[in-house]
Amino acid sequence: MSDYFPEPIIEKILLRLPTKCLVKCTAVCKSWMSLIKSSTFIRLHLSRTLQDNDARLLLLNAFSSYPEMSSKSYALLWDDPVFGECKLINPITYNNGTIVYKGRNVSAQSLFVIGTCNGLVCLAPDSYVDSPVLIWNPSIRKIVILPSPPSSSQRYAFGYDSRTNDYKVLIIMIVWDDFTKTMETRGEIYSLARGTWKSLSAAATPVDFVPPGMHNIARALVNVNGSPHWSGGMYRPWGNRGNCIMSFDMVSEVFCKIEVPEALREQTCWVSKHGDCLALYMLDRLSPRPSFDFNIWVMKEYGVAESWTKLTLRQEGYLYMHELLYCRREDLVFERYNGNLHTVDCRTGRVKDYGIRAAYYFMDYFVESILLLGQANAISY
Repeated sequence: MSDYFPEPIIEKILLRLPTKCLVKCTAVCKSWMSLIKSSTFIRLHLSRTLQDNDARLLLLNAFSSYPEMSSKSYALLWDDPVFGECKLINPITYNNGTIVYKGRNVSAQSLFVIGTCNGLVCLAPDSYVDSPVLIWNPSIRKIVILPSPPSSSQRYAFGYDSRTNDYKVLIIMIVWDDFTKTMETRGEIYSLARGTWKSLSAAATPVDFVPPGMHNIARALVNVNGSPHWSGGMYRPWGNRGNCIMSFDMVSEVFCKIEVPEALREQTCWVSKHGDCLALYMLDRLSPRPSFDFNIWVMKEYGVAESWTKLTLRQEGYLYMHELLYCRREDLVFERYNGNLHTVDCRTGRVKDYGIRAAYYFMDYFVESILLLGQANAISY
């Protein structure tokens, strides 16, 4: 085809193709393979996809402990349940295969989604579980198994360094000193571009921050602007607590503190997103009423405390909301007490059932990409 079309025209045509078509196009000829796997093309394709995407695709990680469906699954959902779901092939259990780590088979139940960014998904184990961390692109069915970190780990986060176009995994370790009766926080970070771990400096790591465990990730960890943000504030010895949002800047590799609105400083609240903006909410789960006002505080301008804006979404009709998972404009996706996943349109009051029942959820906006296609240490499945 290059005999008939100039290379720039071929590139423009290929940039318009979806991810699965691009993977097939790498088999056409060596020049196409080289072009599509180049870092420049991958970056341009992602940029175009982000511009065209209307944020309607959601990544769901659901774990069920119910006897009739004891399993963990990954799926892509449309924001409207009418369009159904697309089950993702689990990279650990595909074709009865397993991932071997330190001489043992990795259990699919041991890994949780801790974040997603630009089509990559990070899977990590719960505290004290000796399993690997994976960076996964479900769109092109590739994974990278991270090398073992230098020391034991407790908490993980995932994000994007826009300055170097790099994806990073953060590990936060909590070390208790029995002699001094003090707690120390240490951090290590993995760079996908370098392929190695490195320790954070003591000055970059707050000594009194304890991030939430895996089962609280859905309401206590959110990725905004490529960086993880935690709710729950600063935890100090003997239980004293200050309410704020902690974030980790993936570019400068330092922790930052974000002040919450004054009305929430003495309240228990959780981080979320409203579109692409950082948000906070409180959820009264104990007293369902015929109607309720759902209040969410949105940081309209990131990093500017004065830009916190309170939005009130009113819903008519009884709803037993247990956990908010996603908020897009006036659409809420939430879990009910029976474990069912629902979406509610606060403009019309319509409630729709996704037909999914589970005991644990992670949900975030997802965009398909071809990241990892040119990654030398990526494994196909």
